[in-house]
Amino acid sequence: MKKENLKYKFIELRAMGYTYEKICKQLDITKPTAIKWAKSLSGEIDQQQRHLISKIFSERIIEHEQGVLIRMEQFRRKRYRKLNEKLSDKIDKKLLKGLERVFIKKIKAIHLKMNDDAVTSALFIFDDDIAVEKK
Repeated sequence: MKKENLKYKFIELRAMGYTYEKICKQLDITKPTAIKWAKSLSGEIDQQQRHLISKIFSERIIEHEQGVLIRMEQFRRKRYRKLNEKLSDKIDKKLLKGLERVFIKKIKAIHLKMNDDAVTSALFIFDDDIAVEKK
């Protein structure tokens, strides 16, 4: 395997959480090389981890799409009700808790695009700054 391909595979494996020992065995490289690459390629590894996590959340949204769509619709309907602030906040918290159970992550913010009939898209921003968009 060429050095470029080895480094790409190293980034991929390290982003997935493989230990240096497993990576060294699989790629047939030494541990000092793996440590050196981890330091020099840390940005690429972080970027790959974010990509993998984003992909997992996208798949999770699809798995639980019906529950997410129901909660999005509840947010949309709440907009048309004349509720006092205390009740509105209580409903928001309940809806957010339901969404957080789907993602198993703390949601920092949700940006909804709506028309009169439905939610057209939603952007979820999580507590670790990973954003997942579902259209």
